[in-house]
Amino acid sequence: MSAVPHPPTAVLDAEMVEAIRVLTDAVRRERVPGVIEFRQLERALEQAVAQGTEEHLAEAASVFHALDGDFRSRIVNRARALAQAVVDKRHTAAADAPPPLTAGPRPQPSVGASPFLAALNQSRAR
Repeated sequence: MSAVPHPPTAVLDAEMVEAIRVLTDAVRRERVPGVIEFRQLERALEQAVAQGTEEHLAEAASVFHALDGDFRSRIVNRARALAQAVVDKRHTAAADAPPPLTAGPRPQPSVGASPFLAALNQSRAR
């Protein structure tokens, strides 16, 4: 009997991985000592980031749903606040950044020499 082939596991994109990191941070901040599901969820999210696959993310989702509804709400609220802070930080950094360099026209040297350069050139010519 041959093994049933598994469909390839989808890889998470960079934005999804960043969102999982924010969620992991929210789980750490909302962790309740003695509730093992928090540690299980944290580990599952870390695995999802490390492996970058939807399979690991699905495992983390199942652990998340095993948590009490109040704990899930606290984690979601914390994650939203952390995500908003990340967005705000990006907007602030973008506003503070110098404007990008453009490949516009370069200033041309002036055609007429300044009086000082003209006098200097005349003294050298002598």
